[in-house]
Amino acid sequence: MITVPLAFREMPRWWHDAAGREWLDRLPSLVAEQCRRWDLQVDGGPLHGSNALVVPVRRGAEAAVLRLAPPGDDVSREAEALRWWDGRGTVRLLEADVPARAMLLERLSARSLQSVPLGEAVPIIADLAARMAVPAPPGATSTARIAAAHLEEFPRDWERQGRPVPRRPRGAGPCLDRAPLPVLPAVGPRAGAHPGPAEVPPPARPVRLRDSLLRPPRGARRRSRRGRTTRPWVGAAAR
Repeated sequence: MITVPLAFREMPRWWHDAAGREWLDRLPSLVAEQCRRWDLQVDGGPLHGSNALVVPVRRGAEAAVLRLAPPGDDVSREAEALRWWDGRGTVRLLEADVPARAMLLERLSARSLQSVPLGEAVPIIADLAARMAVPAPPGATSTARIAAAHLEEFPRDWERQGRPVPRRPRGAGPCLDRAPLPVLPAVGPRAGAHPGPAEVPPPARPVRLRDSLLRPPRGARRRSRRGRTTRPWVGAAAR
């Protein structure tokens, strides 16, 4: 069984989350059960952010990662979004078990843009944003609606946590007294015209930032500004 990293257990998000702490204790058995269901073999030590645990796994010759989210996470929406993008600027979803809050994702390169000079990182980020800019699927919740829901929930959460911050910090504008935001209609193509990611045409005014570094053909290479030929790595799935 895996060992849950101590750094993950010590995340502040668990301080007031009893269900989350119980979930942390159960993670080794949850990972083992999900591996049994999907015929996976653990292939490395677990990784984490501030919320979910990610375990490198293999299914036969296929390298992937198993991601488990804590109670309260809406994995169904995450899975729907990843299916819609289908690898277009995002990791590709291989399997999803919504009741278990588990997703099997393709394994990408572990190299981070934090190690890249800013002048090189910004065009890559811009290219990613352009690739992800596809029309939302029918029924998708708008960002405005999500923000309005958070605005309604914040005062209740503030009371539940014992009012940890002033209602209106000194020198700040309206805070908890602010009126709810209006819910704006989604902006996109006409009703009924929601092509999938593979069918979305390029932007009306495409701007070529640099050679594409995202999901290059196998064995493809690019020329750096220093004249060296290097393999692209951002977004390329590890095999």
